[in-house]
Amino acid sequence: MMDGKATAVDGRFLTSALNDPTKQSQIYEYVEALKGDENGWKKSIENIVTNDLRSAEECFIMLQVVEDYVKTRYAMSDESSTNIIKQFLSHLLRKNGEEDIPSFLVNKMAQIFALVFAVDFPVRWPNFIQEVFLSSGMEDTRAIQFYLKTLLAIDSEVVDRDIQRASHVFDRNAKIKDAMRDVCMIDCVRSWYHILKEISDISTQSLVLDVIAIYVDWIDIELVANEELVPLLIDRLAHSCTTQAAQGAVCGIIGKKMPSHKKIPLVLAIAKVINEHKLLEISEECGEEDELRAANLLSAIGLAVIDSYTKTDKESLSEEKQGTLTGMKMLEKEVKTMLQLLGSNNEDVSMSMMDFVKNYIGLIMQNPSQEGDRILMNIMGVVLKRYEMDEDVDMDGTGEKQSDFHEYRKELRHVMHAITLKRPDLIIVPLEVRMREMKENRVGLKKTEANLHLIYSLSELLPNGLLNARGGWLERGGRLPLEALSILSPHSSSPTLTLLYFEIVSRYEKLMCRDSAVIISLVPHFISDYGLGNNNPTVRARQRVVRSRVIYLFSRFVKSQKSLLAAAVPEVIMRVAPLVSCQDDLSSSLLSHQDHGYLLEATATLIVFSDIEASVKAQYMTELASTIGNRFKKQLEWMGDMESRGQLDGKAKHFLEESLPANVSYTIKLTKAFGLSGKEKNMKECGCAGIFIELLNLFTSSLSFSRAFLAESTRQLAGRLVLCLDDELFPSLSLLLSSLSSLASDADSMLHLLILTNNIVQKHKGGLLSSSINVSSILEASFRLATDSNPQLLNDPTGRSLMYLKRSFLTLVLSLLTTELFERVVDADIGSRLFEFARLLSIDSDATTQKTAVTVLSRMVVGRGDEVMEQVLSTLLSLPLTPHFSFKDAASQLVLHEVRSTIHACFVQRPTLVTSLISSNFPGDFCEQMLSSLTTLSGKDADRTFTMLYTQLRAS
Repeated sequence: MMDGKATAVDGRFLTSALNDPTKQSQIYEYVEALKGDENGWKKSIENIVTNDLRSAEECFIMLQVVEDYVKTRYAMSDESSTNIIKQFLSHLLRKNGEEDIPSFLVNKMAQIFALVFAVDFPVRWPNFIQEVFLSSGMEDTRAIQFYLKTLLAIDSEVVDRDIQRASHVFDRNAKIKDAMRDVCMIDCVRSWYHILKEISDISTQSLVLDVIAIYVDWIDIELVANEELVPLLIDRLAHSCTTQAAQGAVCGIIGKKMPSHKKIPLVLAIAKVINEHKLLEISEECGEEDELRAANLLSAIGLAVIDSYTKTDKESLSEEKQGTLTGMKMLEKEVKTMLQLLGSNNEDVSMSMMDFVKNYIGLIMQNPSQEGDRILMNIMGVVLKRYEMDEDVDMDGTGEKQSDFHEYRKELRHVMHAITLKRPDLIIVPLEVRMREMKENRVGLKKTEANLHLIYSLSELLPNGLLNARGGWLERGGRLPLEALSILSPHSSSPTLTLLYFEIVSRYEKLMCRDSAVIISLVPHFISDYGLGNNNPTVRARQRVVRSRVIYLFSRFVKSQKSLLAAAVPEVIMRVAPLVSCQDDLSSSLLSHQDHGYLLEATATLIVFSDIEASVKAQYMTELASTIGNRFKKQLEWMGDMESRGQLDGKAKHFLEESLPANVSYTIKLTKAFGLSGKEKNMKECGCAGIFIELLNLFTSSLSFSRAFLAESTRQLAGRLVLCLDDELFPSLSLLLSSLSSLASDADSMLHLLILTNNIVQKHKGGLLSSSINVSSILEASFRLATDSNPQLLNDPTGRSLMYLKRSFLTLVLSLLTTELFERVVDADIGSRLFEFARLLSIDSDATTQKTAVTVLSRMVVGRGDEVMEQVLSTLLSLPLTPHFSFKDAASQLVLHEVRSTIHACFVQRPTLVTSLISSNFPGDFCEQMLSSLTTLSGKDADRTFTMLYTQLRAS
């Protein structure tokens, strides 16, 4: 019987519901109910066979139900069910022969046939192909096409290597392929020959060629590569309506893996027939289709010949060697065609030649000759010409054409690299000529762009880079970027050329830093109107992208060349100041938040590393920081005013929830300038400590439950300031930590708070005793969060955030113990609870948590009484016996070492207590050997014995 979902809906509703989005869920439920019902597939077959359907779409849905049955349950079916399926397949064949069925239905039917074949062949239905398809003759076009589509579906189900499969399915498919080779492939190939020779329908011819192309990869090659079939394939190559499909078949034969002594005669024979039909000849009258056919065929032949040549013993006098030499001579005659096709204006044609050309270059490199040098020069000339954009490609565009061309350029660079790996002169000399042409203004925009792009890519094309080159071609190559920059003005009407200028600067700045005057001369370009200073609100989208990229590159440039740019500080400040203050009116900024941050970081870096006096540095930094603080206050006041009047709508709230934390992030960007020098106190040396503490206090005072979105960025700022300042930060940190603790309602935010607190402890150690920072309250809050919550409540279904929280919690406790602060900052009640929590975490399933917890316990036990030591020892002695503990992985071995070391330390302090605990809780043999190892062994020997004893105990 059908279940409720299936019976509740009449399948007739499907016709009207298929295009009704509101009823899609009903269709889904109905189909799923049919799939889940034991007899649902039978009902679907009945509906199809009796034609009790209103549309092809309904038939498709019923076929899906049958398909699901064949996939999931048909393999376990009884004889009755098997017969139903066979009868159903017969019905589909008759239906296909009698009616004009939509292609999507035919494809689904072919898929079902393939699935049945995969289950039944060869055991239950060894003559499937012959009985279902070949026994009825090969005359009806629709029947033939369905047969071919089923073969394609079988290949997809059984052979296709791109589909991930379970190991048992992979094994099943291997057996099916072996059986097909033995049982039915000879008959299939005969049918293909018959179809090619006797059936004139074009779509049928293309289908059989597609079948041959994919089956030739794994069937016996002699079945296809013979005097009967190959001429038919070559003939189909010459006809435009079948040429594409025929290419796949012929290239499949040529590319099939086989021993060289078999492959080379086959390839030469096919190449001979192809040449007789003049299929590799290219003339002005040839269309793109002819070029693509020639490219695919020549590439397949060339790759096969080169592969055989490289695998053949060059000293041998065998027929195989003679064959490969004949093949190489044939390729030499096709060099002109190869160059024509590589240089084709059709990118698909050119791309088809790339692999062959790269392999041919490798062969020339291995066998240098004057003729080989001439070919390499010609190849480089073609590639350089094709590197220039076509007329129909907009140089400053960002559409699909541009994207495709840049992908094509990547392949061209691979060809170049194959040459320049050993012949850098073949790229350097042409580029030197092109630089002279640019200097004389004899080059158009697109050729200029191609030249600059090649200069930019030069470091990838040449071996070993350009930086340390001394003499020779590489040193000449190292001059090209500087020459290009001296020729080109970045003030161009083309955003692409402008960006290329700055990209070249960024990539080759280490070459330029040999001359400080060159570095200084670049700054005006960066901060100009065509660089980061472009403040025009009507600027085109492409130019906005360029500006953002220039700002990022400028930030990188400043950080790497900061020591050479001291003289540029006033000029940069004057130019950047209007940009970084342009958001005061709360309007939409011309710069993104990211752009703004990079500008501030670069400017701050220049100030900090300049030669100006500390008081001037402080003035500049205060002006920058004050801009941020004033903007933050203004936005905060505006938010409060809008809230009080009930006018804070979703759009305004979203803007403020992005903009307010962004101001904190800008402050963080300013602090990064100080971290670059490696000096902890340079913020004070620059006279900047006060303004940053003031900003931290401003941000901290703004924290509340309604503004919790500020917490994370404020915490990050505090982390930066902890690195840059000393105890003058304590008053600000005390308030900040208590505020963050009250807002930390999830594992992630508490984790970051613990990390910050641990950094403070690690830096200041005993100095914390003079502060009012309440570490105890943070421990208590994190302890409560880690023990009273579960991953689901913390929006952490995987539990990873909670795991990291536990690790950080224990790390902080360990830091307090190591610095001897624990008992001085944590009261007795909390300390007792933390001790119990550490005991609990010592048997946690996470090995890192375990190890840290054991280390904490070992520190806590020092100097304690017998009761505490007994509790710790009881926990540690039982830890290796917990079910989830593994003795095999490295992390568990570290835990085990920590456990043994702690037990040994306790044994040294209280031998009687340890002996008593072991004796009363473990078997005699274990006890005796354990005590012996604690007395006599140490280091790795003790660890190995410890592991062996517990392994034996768990096994007993």
